[in-house]
Amino acid sequence: KQWYQRRVAITAGNGVKITVYSFFMGCRSETPTKEHWWRYSILMENVGDITVQLRERTWCIFSNADNKESVTGKGVVGQEPVLAPGQCFQYSSLVSLRSSAGHMWGTYLFEREDRKFINVSIPPFLLVSKVNEPQV
Repeated sequence: KQWYQRRVAITAGNGVKITVYSFFMGCRSETPTKEHWWRYSILMENVGDITVQLRERTWCIFSNADNKESVTGKGVVGQEPVLAPGQCFQYSSLVSLRSSAGHMWGTYLFEREDRKFINVSIPPFLLVSKVNEPQV
C-alpha cells in the first residue's frame, strides 16, 4: 500500500522551525459517514539561542464538506517537551474527516526560559486522499 505524502516547513521568526508531514491512510466505509484518515508527523526544531518549552497547541481543522473544528489543549501527545538550542522533538497523530479532502493549521504556545511566551505558527497542510485508495 502506498501512502500519499505532503511536506510543509516553516521557520518562525522566534527561533522554532516546524516541519509537517501528512499521509493519507485510507477510509472506513463501514461507518455511517465514510471516514477518511490521515497520519501527520510534526518535527519541532529549536533553531534559536534560548531554551523553550511547549505549553499548548491550537488546531483548526477544515474539511471540504464545509466543517471547521478548533481543538486546543495542553502540550502534544501528553507531553510538554523542552527544547534547548539545537534540540528537536517529533511526534505523530491521526485525524479523520467525513470528506476526502481538507486542511489543517494552527499555533503552538511556547514558554521561553526567561518566562516570556511566544506563539509559533503551524503551517497549513493539505489532507488529500487518492482516488480508488484501498479500504483500511
